[in-house]
Formats: sequence, structure tokens, C-alpha cells
Amino acid sequence: MLQEACRTAAQWPNELAIAVNLSPVQFVAGDLCDVVAKALQVSELEPSRLELEITESLFLNDTPSTLAQLQQLKEMGIVIVMDDFGRGYSSLGYLWRFAFDKIKVDRSFIANVFQVDRSARTVLKSIIALGRELGTDVTIEGVETVQQLEFLKAFPVDLVQGNYFGHPCSIADLAPILMNHTHARLQINKAEGLMACRKSA
Repeated sequence: MLQEACRTAAQWPNELAIAVNLSPVQFVAGDLCDVVAKALQVSELEPSRLELEITESLFLNDTPSTLAQLQQLKEMGIVIVMDDFGRGYSSLGYLWRFAFDKIKVDRSFIANVFQVDRSARTVLKSIIALGRELGTDVTIEGVETVQQLEFLKAFPVDLVQGNYFGHPCSIADLAPILMNHTHARLQINKAEGLMACRKSA
């Protein structure tokens, strides 16, 4: 699955990355770094375009081997992500054990942000502020409505994801989306180039 994901992403525009969820079981054998390195080599995907997502369940059997493998993956240039942050009870304690590149805030927070009880909103704001202090990118999961998106625009959130932007689809269905993305990017670059030429003239 990892090799297929890397092979597919290698065909995408260079600014796009792919995220793959890892299971705690994959850390048990101790050869995960070799498996990832082989997938990158075969696909010729740049390591920085691969994001490996883990959940706090990985740390339930907190061993030096687990942290060592995470650190080695990070040193390879791969982006390490704490997924579903805040779902369990121990997520906060893991942020000082390992320097994650990104945290993805569990969808339950944005889902409850407009409840009469404002505690979800308060905690969400605190998590975003914590991410800023740690220098960690923050992604908000589960954005379903324009109201939720407008709420998040008031905060320095790096990324948002959810069904408001799109639904899961096959690789075949993704192709025209990527083509539209590339076309739009080229149009923006062309417009910026024209603006630069006019200013210099």
C-alpha cells in the first residue's frame, strides 16, 4: 500500500504531498524505515512529499525503538504527523516526547464548536495556539460547512480538510481534479508574471 501510494503521488504536481496512515504493528518488526526507504526509492518520490500519520495508540507501548524509528524517518526528510489529536487522553503528553511536523486536530472539536457549551471552542483555540508555540503546522479535520470554515479564518490555521472541500474518490476520479489544479496554478503564475512585467515597465 505504501509503495502504491508513493508511486501514485510521484505522478502528481511537485507541490502536492500524500499522507499515509501507519499502524503501531508496523513499528514492531523494527524495519519500518527500510520499508519506507524502499518505497521512496522505487517510486522516486521526494521524501518531503510523504507524510506519515500516526495516532497516540502508537505510544501505548512506548519503547525506545518506536521513538528511534520516528526520529530516523524524520531525518530522512519525511513529514511526521500526529493524527486525530485530542481524541484520547494522552495526546498532549506526546508533543514533548517527539517533535512532530504537524498535528491534525480531531474532527470532534470543529463539530461541536457552535454548541451552547463553548468548551470545544476554547480547547480548539488553545490547541491552535499551542501548535504556534511549538512551531508545528496545525490541520483542522472534519470541516463540513461554510460556517465552520469562516470561523477558522480568524485563526492562524495552516490547513483544513473535510467534506466541505471534497469527498473520498478513486485515483481515476482524482485525475481531472489535479488537472484543474495544475491549470489554475499555471494561470496564477502567468498573471503574476504579467503583473511583474508591468511593474518593471
